[in-house]
This record gives sequence, structure tokens and C-alpha cells, in this order.
Amino acid sequence: MLGFDWDAPLGDDERDALIEKCAGIVVKRGLTTPAVLFLDMHRPLGFLAAQSLILASGFLAPLFGPVNVRQMARLLESPDNADRLIARIESLSLLPDDTADSSLPGAVLSSSIQSPRDRG
Repeated sequence: MLGFDWDAPLGDDERDALIEKCAGIVVKRGLTTPAVLFLDMHRPLGFLAAQSLILASGFLAPLFGPVNVRQMARLLESPDNADRLIARIESLSLLPDDTADSSLPGAVLSSSIQSPRDRG
């Protein structure tokens, strides 16, 4: 037994924390418009995507963890959660940018890479 129930509903606090995390990642990477368009276009397929995650959990769970796969499947299951995620992405994108966030893995990596012409 894995220690959790695949059929357990996603709690409100758990749902809000997951939406906040996903929205923060999208906004930090500057993918607000593509993410909102993607979520709007694929809203009718949300339940199918959730069931596909459960079906593929045998392959995804070792990579992302079974709890994370279950949480994402439960989040995608309801069209209301897609609306909440879109609203949170849009509200975070309206906040003023402080400075470039160097906590992203790509930010440090891209600034430290030099081309062969720059080295020599």
C-alpha cells in the first residue's frame, strides 16, 4: 500500500497551495499568456487529462512522486480548479516585477555559460 488514497478528494488548503505553486512557476518564467491560452483551450479535456495521469502513474510516480501525481490529477479533474488557476496566474502577472529572479535554475546557468569565442 502506498499510504494514501487515490480517490481522496483534494482539500481546499491543499488545492490552494498547489494552485499558488503552479501559478508562481508560470509567472516567474514569463509564460502567463501561453499558460492561460492553454488552460482555456483544454478546459474540456481536464477530466481526461486527470484520468491519463492516473493511468500513467506507474511511469510518472517514480519521477515526480506518487503524492504529486495524485495532487495534479485531482487538480485537473475539476473545471473550477482551472478557472482558479487562470485567475491566480492573471493576478500574479499584474503584480509589479521587483528584479530578475535569480533563484530560477536557468537564470544562474545562462549567465555562467560562455561561448568558445568569449574564452579565448
